Amino acid sequence: MKIVLFTKFIETSDPRELGEYLTGLGYDGVDLPVRDGYHLNPRNVRKTLPAAVKTWSEMGLSCKIISTETDLIDPLNPDSTIIYEAAAEAGVPLIKIGFFRHNSGDDYWENVSAARRALEGFVRLSERTGVKTVYQTHSGNCLGSNCAGIMHLLGGLDATWIGAHIDGGHIAINGEDIEMGLAMCRKYL
Repeated sequence: MKIVLFTKFIETSDPRELGEYLTGLGYDGVDLPVRDGYHLNPRNVRKTLPAAVKTWSEMGLSCKIISTETDLIDPLNPDSTIIYEAAAEAGVPLIKIGFFRHNSGDDYWENVSAARRALEGFVRLSERTGVKTVYQTHSGNCLGSNCAGIMHLLGGLDATWIGAHIDGGHIAINGEDIEMGLAMCRKYL
């Protein structure tokens, strides 16, 4: 099994320095935030991502997934296109998008329908670029806060181009049985 670290809490802007830190800790790869305020962001990702991935590869590290802003949920947002095209060029096969919200008083099924329309757009973006979209379980007022909820979003969509990123910590907070949850969304893992 490969162990990958989500690097949002590591304060360095130099890919080589980050790689040295991760290899020193024994990690195999990078889950890289591509967000405003980070070294790699939507404004420079086309230029910086391919070079960073090459640097890490030379160090024996992989970068198989990048994580966008937590509010990037529109496949037509120009940042979506930029990030997906940069990931395709750099050979990063997965992009974890943001979270659809459910606020007090909202109609749950209307929110699910709107989210599914957006996810269908991400499937088309994934087909065009060859980079798979993943949606993470997350506690709080996020749609898909557990495996049962994530299947409301992903069920019936093409698992070739969209998948589930199951976060065991958030599943524990929500109280869902992890074995049953994984069985629910096995096709999308």
